[in-house]
Amino acid sequence: MKKMITLAMIILCGTLLAAAEPGQDETKPQIAFQTANAGEMVFQSAVDGKNLRVKIFAPTSGWIAVGFDPESMMKGANFLIGYAEGDRVVMEDQFGVSSFHHKRDVDLGGKDDILEKSASILPKGTEISFTSPLDSGDPFDKKLEKGRTYKIILAYGKTTDLSKRHAKKYSVEIELK
Repeated sequence: MKKMITLAMIILCGTLLAAAEPGQDETKPQIAFQTANAGEMVFQSAVDGKNLRVKIFAPTSGWIAVGFDPESMMKGANFLIGYAEGDRVVMEDQFGVSSFHHKRDVDLGGKDDILEKSASILPKGTEISFTSPLDSGDPFDKKLEKGRTYKIILAYGKTTDLSKRHAKKYSVEIELK
């Protein structure tokens, strides 16, 4: 009888474990990302409360960047740029200081407002992801609002040297949802 109860408990536990997905918090709703394709790049975003979650894929082992709401070419855009290097993630919060140049927010007197960041080298490229506030209060970040449409610029480089010019660049418009 003890063996039957033990066997039943093992089967029940196995069934419960098989039904649960690893890392899934049942109290937190799943976020639905919207997708925008730009050339060879894929941009995904989702508003999550007061934050914006972003994933970007590019066919490179180098850096990947997104610039939100530029005024003229790169000028005035809030840039997030990063890459994967083994298990290490390098990501910077930057601002477009001219049509052809951007600098780190911290070098301009602002702050790095990246809340979460990750990067992975995949078989056909790299994916970076990050979370940042919709309104960080930093003068070198654009205030973004759910329901509004923004121009974004996407680019990637062939190396992990963030000062090197992009290999490809694209622009798309997205509505933040």
